[in-house]
Amino acid sequence: MNKARYILIVILLLISTFTIAEKLFTPEQLREDLDFLVSKIVEEYYNPWLKVDETEFWNLVEEKRAQLDHDMTWSEFYKIAAPLVATLHDQHSFLQPPSDAVIRVFPFRLHRVKDKAVVINSVCELPVGAIVTKINGIPVENIIQELEMYGTYETPESRLNFLVNYFIPSIA
Repeated sequence: MNKARYILIVILLLISTFTIAEKLFTPEQLREDLDFLVSKIVEEYYNPWLKVDETEFWNLVEEKRAQLDHDMTWSEFYKIAAPLVATLHDQHSFLQPPSDAVIRVFPFRLHRVKDKAVVINSVCELPVGAIVTKINGIPVENIIQELEMYGTYETPESRLNFLVNYFIPSIA
């Protein structure tokens, strides 16, 4: 009886590992999704070439298609596809992070003031007006550079405000 119980436990553990694993999508499925996204940008967007050069956009599309060369999760695909929407630079259109992404919320909000990240609202010991130079030991500007391809912004001045208050808490 004990042997049967152990075998049953092992089988249940094996089954649970398959259900816990993130779903992988094939390169063909991902290319189809990317093509759909691009077609919607071109067909539905009010003026896709207003703030991005058309040749630059299509070169980026080809670069992103080339990265879809192996099975990947939805989160991995998001990191490839989001920059296509971000190139529109309109602050209204962006690809939403995957719904299963872990969202972390800072107990403060930052705003760019003369190239500095300044606390404008705080519910922690960090006072309003404090200048934030690093988050978890990483310089704020490095974080911004890495995440800017996912965000939407019209000008470099608006970039920090949007990324720090939306994307850093969502993706970090």
